[in-house]
Amino acid sequence: MNAYTHALILVNDEKDGALLLRRAAALAQQLRMKMTLAHISEDYREMNYVFDSLMDDAVSEEVVKAKAMLSALAASIPETTRELVTMRRFEDVEKCIADLGVDLVIAAVHNGTIGRIAPGSGTMNMPASTLILLRHGESLWNRENRFTGWTDVPLTDRGRWEADRAGDALRAAGMIPDRVFTSVMNRCVHTAWRVLDRLDRSWTPVDKTWRLNERHYGALQGLNKDVAARLIGEDIVRHWRKSFSGIPPADAEAPGRLHRDPRYHRVALSDLPATESLEMTLHRVMPYWQHVVVPQLRCGNTVLMVAHGNSLRALMSFLNGMEEEAVLSLHVPTGIPVVYEMDADAQAVSHHFMNLK
Repeated sequence: MNAYTHALILVNDEKDGALLLRRAAALAQQLRMKMTLAHISEDYREMNYVFDSLMDDAVSEEVVKAKAMLSALAASIPETTRELVTMRRFEDVEKCIADLGVDLVIAAVHNGTIGRIAPGSGTMNMPASTLILLRHGESLWNRENRFTGWTDVPLTDRGRWEADRAGDALRAAGMIPDRVFTSVMNRCVHTAWRVLDRLDRSWTPVDKTWRLNERHYGALQGLNKDVAARLIGEDIVRHWRKSFSGIPPADAEAPGRLHRDPRYHRVALSDLPATESLEMTLHRVMPYWQHVVVPQLRCGNTVLMVAHGNSLRALMSFLNGMEEEAVLSLHVPTGIPVVYEMDADAQAVSHHFMNLK
């Protein structure tokens, strides 16, 4: 995973710049990354000016307006992440990248699309995108420390608060999803609803699928995790819970019961699990990821996926290219957004957990 240190931010107008800067500043603070702010023409072929408070040369009215806009926007950038430079035209970008060690160039126009220029290439990959992963808020069985799996349990009061807090954090960071994907479990659906309500985006399209459900814990579902560890053995239960390949004991009757649930009556009986490892969960998630989510990312959309601890662990193990042993320590807390910056091919460029207070 790349660790960026200096970003060149290209903005076209103040509205676009404000949105982009909120997102870039959040990323910069996480990565302790410096930012350089520049104005660029709408077709991205010509750079007019880079903000520098010391500039006083005679310029056109267009550049005067650009300087004023950049000055206003630059005031919102934390001093610790700002480095001001002078640049005149688009062809100077490569020199700036080389001289200042810029390793990330991102741009926005019309308050939506973000692009990335690969250092040294001079080629803009349009569009890149943002992926937000969010585990649902605390559920009743989370609080009771029970194996939940495909059992449909409600959010607690804390879980509802966590969902609201996540929505507020995304709104403050300027991360407004264009599309939302979630499981068919109420704890995820209700979390997604509350997040969108806090974003004032209740009309945003939400797609629900069984493929994003939690991993099926088989015969363990409903058991208290500590009790199971005492009865069966801590090492065995930990292997089932945390490893990539560990498979809990099956519940042979689960597929039949699930098939009678109206949520799953159109799912082939052979696709409904009796138990699952994390690896099996990833195999269930991947067709939906590849055929539904990835096309949205390649269009430059900001995507929010509200899912479960293990369906998200499985997806993150893929996005992060993790070895099986590293997956053991991967934990996704309830209600904390995980933000991925994706390139034009929907490959992860960087990611961070939002720091919520």
